Amino acid sequence: MANMGEHFSCLDVIPIRWRSGSGPERRVCATLLEVWSSGGVLQIDEPIAKGETFVIAVQGVQIEARVQSYDRDEYGYYLQFGLADPWFPAHYKPPYLMKTKKLRAGAVARRIFARPA
Repeated sequence: MANMGEHFSCLDVIPIRWRSGSGPERRVCATLLEVWSSGGVLQIDEPIAKGETFVIAVQGVQIEARVQSYDRDEYGYYLQFGLADPWFPAHYKPPYLMKTKKLRAGAVARRIFARPA
């Protein structure tokens, strides 16, 4: 699950679901903030542990993703996730999508996951 390819800022609300351990299945709507062919960045209100899998439901397709890292701020949790197979743009394209020329690829994720020195 490489973090390769062009990254795009985007905005969409997508349903996800996961199960932590033997607990009940969790279902929430997540805000997709950045997308690339093999992953993206979601904002949600509760954490999903690094390495855990979750399912994204978009346009009638169920896509399994794995949390690569997460961080928290006053707005919630930001999950960077990866996929085994490309999903964007073949299987999914957010309605609001912007390729930013001024920022390098992955700028949103790097800002979110950057640790102060």
